[in-house]
Amino acid sequence: AGAGGSAGSARGREPNSPKSPKSPSSPKLGKSPSLSKIYSRVDSSRPSQPSSSAVGGTAQPQSRSRSKRFKLNPFRAEDERQLLEKRTHNRRRWSHVFPVGEEEFKRHAYVNWMSLCQPAILPLTTDFFPSEDALRDDFLFNTYSVSLLALDSATAHYNSHNDLMSELILQRLTQDMQIVPKAALPRTRQAANTHVLSMGHRITQLSFKEAESVIEVTHYVARWASFSEQRKLMKNNDLALRSRVMQDYTYSVFNKAQTTFVPNRQKFRKYAEDYPWNPLDNLVCGDDDKILSENQNYRRILYALVPQLSELETEEGKEEYKERFGRLLDYLSNRCGTKITVDFADSEKEPSGSGSEPKASPIGSPGRRKSVSNRRRETKRETKSIILPLAEKKKTNKRFEWAVMQVNAAFNPLRVFRISFQWLVASSPRIETEVKSLIRKCAQFGLNLHQFPETSVSSNLFLHAFISPPKIIVERGGPWIESQLLANPRHGFVDDGYRNTDYDIPGLPNFRFKPKSMYSPKTEPARQLIHASGEFFIRILQESDRDSSSKVAFFYINNRDSSQSSVAHHFELFCGMIKDYEARWLAMQEEARKEELAKEEEWGKRVVEAQKNA
Repeated sequence: AGAGGSAGSARGREPNSPKSPKSPSSPKLGKSPSLSKIYSRVDSSRPSQPSSSAVGGTAQPQSRSRSKRFKLNPFRAEDERQLLEKRTHNRRRWSHVFPVGEEEFKRHAYVNWMSLCQPAILPLTTDFFPSEDALRDDFLFNTYSVSLLALDSATAHYNSHNDLMSELILQRLTQDMQIVPKAALPRTRQAANTHVLSMGHRITQLSFKEAESVIEVTHYVARWASFSEQRKLMKNNDLALRSRVMQDYTYSVFNKAQTTFVPNRQKFRKYAEDYPWNPLDNLVCGDDDKILSENQNYRRILYALVPQLSELETEEGKEEYKERFGRLLDYLSNRCGTKITVDFADSEKEPSGSGSEPKASPIGSPGRRKSVSNRRRETKRETKSIILPLAEKKKTNKRFEWAVMQVNAAFNPLRVFRISFQWLVASSPRIETEVKSLIRKCAQFGLNLHQFPETSVSSNLFLHAFISPPKIIVERGGPWIESQLLANPRHGFVDDGYRNTDYDIPGLPNFRFKPKSMYSPKTEPARQLIHASGEFFIRILQESDRDSSSKVAFFYINNRDSSQSSVAHHFELFCGMIKDYEARWLAMQEEARKEELAKEEEWGKRVVEAQKNA
């Protein structure tokens, strides 16, 4: 029943097999001999047509003169081994995503992604391992050792080295590596205390050295997949060579806000950059300084306290909000077992919500703006990381689970305050317990807590492959519009500081940015505003010149999985707001221009009068 449904699957049935069931949705998978010897004849002279049934579709008449070929049964281990005897690692890695046998792999030398019919979730194991000669000639390697603290000490995170070995294997499985069974390894690598994991171009061997009481980690990387080799190809002007490293993939995705399909682009690297396994292994084995860096792949969930500006119009309201926030800090301190302190910033220095009408500014003046250095400084907002123990090591629980809670180092009642949970060695139920507890406490203290996607802190606004944020391009007056969005509390926007934002994206016509080197990130500081409802947030990207003539892009990112009509309605309101402010700015500029002309005319009259008097 799980064998068909797409082109290339079994069509027809074995001549001597019993008839297929009438209903393809409920075939009998008992001891039917047809399921153990499924094969079909494939017409290689023209494309085959989709079958009408998964197992026993109606047999199609075929000419005797046509060349015929037999498929192997994917449900028979003997046939699978025979088929994969001479396959490469990459083809074995993806062979399971096709419905019946390896027909696509037999006809093509690559994965035919158009025939993908189910999620390509990797199996836990792979039976491919290069020969010792290939491993010696084609791979680079490095070795290091990790060890536990004294196992009988109170600070030890594991009961034995076997527990640590299991955790190291789990961490590599989460990074798309696969276990190589001992039967597929050379005899020299089949020791009981040795485990091998592979990604094809990257291989890891974990060996427990009982005499030294350490786990020796050996990493192999193919020479053609090393970072130095990839860097050489990227320097080459030949696009064909550069495409071996990174490829652009363009497609269309439906946008809820615009209610239409919009173009999108993603970049794919053939080989990932070198992963910092050594620091990660030290973290796992019990390093007290548990700091998760951005170049490590770890799981995290992001939350933020978004103030209601209507409650902060008076000093009493601000003090009450600070008091409620202090109660939350006390709860987090008790939960982490350590005192959490943050700096309380002066709210008067932040943009105030005066709500007054905008005044006309001189021509060429974009309004009140921060300097470039200040914007870049704000992109590096300081945070504090606190270890959050989730499960102590016990005889019944051999795994010490922990997470890192990260909060902003400074609190301002007029700005967003972020709280995130990051973890490597923790189970989902324990993280869920902490998150639910935080949500309950915030509701109890009257704090507005919202969850936000990774996009809200990432430089890549197109991080999610199926979300393409719509943008509004403002040719002139964008900086002034930005200040007005934040100055009027009736709009409900709260300042979230500046975020480095990639500008190497489609749809930014003739935007002027400072040139960057090939290896420098193509980013610019962009202000981010979060709506108090938590429904959406805005990323505002300006040109490098940052004057009144600078182009500005307002990116609209929906936060929740709201209905299409709701998202479209909010986006329409925001577009109307931007157009209204743009018209007002143009009117102010026209008024200022008339005033300048009047002044020039008056000055000219005075000059003429003075000349007459002279």
